[in-house]
Amino acid sequence: MKMMSTKIITIIALLVFSFSAVAQKNPVRYFKKLDTDQSGALDLDEFKGHSDYWMDKRGWTDEDRRARTHKNTFKKRDGNGDGVISKKEFIKTSNK
Repeated sequence: MKMMSTKIITIIALLVFSFSAVAQKNPVRYFKKLDTDQSGALDLDEFKGHSDYWMDKRGWTDEDRRARTHKNTFKKRDGNGDGVISKKEFIKTSNK
């Protein structure tokens, strides 16, 4: 169980790092690109569109692993826990 937890933490860290590296260049512009419904916030589906790209690039095919990573990474970025990532939360977590 401990090894599984370590792997999940490593996966999340890699995904967050990759996500941050792209978003750091211009987080506002990148946020607008991800916010496909132009609501001013990213829901889980919009976020998945981005994180799926990174998972596909790394060859992740295990759907359970992908779902856990989506959920955990989204939760970390949703600072106030309201179920969406605001532009402010996105910018704040992109600069880490």
